Amino acid sequence: MTKPDKQFENVARAIFFKLRQQFGFDQVEGSHHYAARDSGVKRQIDITAYLNDGGMVLIECKLHKERIDIGYVDAFHTVIHTDVGAEGGILVSSGGFTDGAVKSANAKRIGLATLNADATEDDFTLQIAEFILSGVSRDIGCRLILVDGIQ
Repeated sequence: MTKPDKQFENVARAIFFKLRQQFGFDQVEGSHHYAARDSGVKRQIDITAYLNDGGMVLIECKLHKERIDIGYVDAFHTVIHTDVGAEGGILVSSGGFTDGAVKSANAKRIGLATLNADATEDDFTLQIAEFILSGVSRDIGCRLILVDGIQ
């Protein structure tokens, strides 16, 4: 992982930690490896958020200039539900998402967030298109929220 990728991941973690109450997260932690339930192969997850009711939400960060495509969404869905068994997931991208990725994420109930590439913990723009936790009986929804420089 390059230094900018790691910085982007660290900033995203800090932002989700600051916004944990808005998302219903009890705790937010950094990189963690989970053994896949079917194969035992280790899956690295950038951020793990723990819900107030004990469930887990996996958060993956992509520092890309291009928009994230449907392949990332589909692969992440497998990691969330088949490999780890979490309640849901959020993909964070600096480059946004293709229309196909958005449609697939909506169908799979995966949250999408766009975070500016040069974000810092105190100076950032986080745009959340939709946040719905897959497999959770209650829905947490945020339609096109722009969070700018929350401290």
